[in-house]
Amino acid sequence: MEFSEVFRSQTHSSLDQASGYVQGLFKSPKGRANCYFMGNSLNEFDGQNLHHMLTTSPWEYSKLFRAILKRSIKWLRTHGERIYILIDEVGYRKKGKHSACVGHQYLGCIGKNDNGQVAVTAALSGGDFYCPVEMELFMPKDWGDDAELREKAGIPATKKQESKTVIALRMIKKLYKKISKDVECVVFDALYGNTVGLLRQLMILEIPFVGDIKENLTVYMREPSWKIPPYSGRGRKFTKERPDKEPIMVRDYMHGLTIEDFKLLTVRNGTKGILQARYHMRKVWVLHDPSKTFLTLHLLIRKDADGKTKYSLGFFNQKVTMKRMAKAQAQRVFVERVFEEGKNIAGMGDYQTRSWTGFHRHAALSSLALLFLMEQKITLKKTIGRITAYQIQELVNATVNTLCSIEQVIEKLLDQIPRYQKLIQNQLKTVT
Repeated sequence: MEFSEVFRSQTHSSLDQASGYVQGLFKSPKGRANCYFMGNSLNEFDGQNLHHMLTTSPWEYSKLFRAILKRSIKWLRTHGERIYILIDEVGYRKKGKHSACVGHQYLGCIGKNDNGQVAVTAALSGGDFYCPVEMELFMPKDWGDDAELREKAGIPATKKQESKTVIALRMIKKLYKKISKDVECVVFDALYGNTVGLLRQLMILEIPFVGDIKENLTVYMREPSWKIPPYSGRGRKFTKERPDKEPIMVRDYMHGLTIEDFKLLTVRNGTKGILQARYHMRKVWVLHDPSKTFLTLHLLIRKDADGKTKYSLGFFNQKVTMKRMAKAQAQRVFVERVFEEGKNIAGMGDYQTRSWTGFHRHAALSSLALLFLMEQKITLKKTIGRITAYQIQELVNATVNTLCSIEQVIEKLLDQIPRYQKLIQNQLKTVT
């Protein structure tokens, strides 16, 4: 599907307004990428028309996300590396209580609870490149039963309150069904990695994953069986089966390891250059209590040069290697880049619309802007070397704001390339 088709119906076209909106996302200063500011700064577009496109024009944001997915896959395939599905959530601080799904909840952007909105996000990464391909607002429980709030925010009647892990699983299943041949695995943080029910569902579906976990998660070092403990001769006899092995927290297991139990690996890790860290991997078993089953997984422990320790659980249909898991674990940096560039360059958090539809349309258009950034990074890397999203933004803004010529901007960017490459070399992370 071409992007122009998304914004056209038999009687109406929002293509010009959508194009202007994406230009405005790039040109607007951080915190001001909204219809009002764009209308005052873009000569060709009126803020009211942009707001109408964002809220009431007849186009579907789901179609735009599908088009972004199709095109991002095409571009990520060009450099021949396997693709990762990245799952995370992004938070936005908000005032008031009328924006769709707003509430007092944990916001990762500030690291604590506050009033705001949270969207579960799926992104793709391959090599050093990345792009968001779907976002969905998480609905707090008090919104699920408040018909008046839902109606005012334009939340579809069919949309029910679901946990973040349920939303994530739905996204993963849909994406993996479409692009499984290109996917190495799914990667997510500890919110999802600690949800054993999600891990079990992915294993049943044979979807490979590497998920971070918290240090207090308990695992079994040997495969347990369900048995009734023998009678000790004192007290009541046991009547229910229990695991015949004792679990251990991954943190306690790590403390029992020596430096000889770790292997130094070099892993590619985006614009910060080469990541070197010490890794330990072994097979473990995790209890899924509702089904009384033990999941056979691989535990990966990573020790960074700065002393930080990360824990992950992984599942692969094919052979599992430490290098394979380590590379997948390192992909999480790219979803952080998505949110960083999205908020700083593509106006991801600057929307001023309260409706469900308005939020998701803004998210889709912001994702379209990030897709454009990815395409330019891939294209320019082949000709002039690695280039940052901020440099591309400067180039784009020169075409929107003609205070200087495009040739002058290109000359300036070319001059920055050697300094940028030197900066990368200085940012290499090593473990001593």
